[in-house]
Order: sequence, then C-alpha cells, then structure tokens
Amino acid sequence: MPQETPAPSAAIQQSQAQPPARSSDTQMWQVLAHASAFVQVVGIPSLVGPLVIWLIKRDDPAVEPHARAALNFQLSLLIYFLVGGILGVIFAITVIGLVVAIPIFIFLFVLIILELIFALMASLAASRGELYDYPLSMNLIKA
Repeated sequence: MPQETPAPSAAIQQSQAQPPARSSDTQMWQVLAHASAFVQVVGIPSLVGPLVIWLIKRDDPAVEPHARAALNFQLSLLIYFLVGGILGVIFAITVIGLVVAIPIFIFLFVLIILELIFALMASLAASRGELYDYPLSMNLIKA
C-alpha cells in the first residue's frame, strides 16, 4: 500500500499565498510621496513635497514609482495652471474674451480641489500597497 504524503498545514499554504509584508518605513515613504502635495495648504508649492521625496528615495524601487507618479502629477498641474493662467489673463484683457476667461478661472479653481482629492486618493491607495494612476497626469519623468 503506498503511503500518502501529509498535506501542508493551512498556515504554510496561507503564508505562501500572501505577498511579503512591506516594512512600515517603506509604506510611510510611499504614502508621504502622495500626501506631501498637501504642503500647499501652508503656502509651499505642492510640487516641492513630491520632488524632495523623489530626490531622496529615487534609488528605492518600492518608493520611487510612487514619488515619480506624484511628481508627474504635480508637474502636469503646474503646466495646466501656467497655461490656463496666461490664457485667462490674455482673455480677461479683452472685453469679449471675458466670456472665455471666467470659465478658465473656474476650471483652475476646480483643478485645485481635484488636486487635493486625487492626492488623498493616491495616499489611501499607497497605504494599501497600490500604485495610484493619477488622472490628467502626463508622464514627464520616466523610470
């Protein structure tokens, strides 16, 4: 009669099925890469936080994609604000352009709100170990 090999215990099967746990330090840096955009609330441009984290942690393969995604999003927003602001001012100078300038300025205000919402969503995704794909983001800094 052939002998049956014992089945692996449930604890061994479960540990093999789950990905390895991230260190709390790595998770903190991942979340901070996205949440650092909130420095704009105290008057520091929102680009500064993700840029600093990307410069510090660009050699860390677990943190760098998060910092790069946040930095690309902030650079994209900077471009949108510059172009929108310049167009808004140009249109506001002309009387007929005022009809176009007002929606541009409303869009820029909505963009500020969306920036905060997307940064919060990205921070929450990073806390779960997921990389957030920012809407409206251009891929300016490549891996």
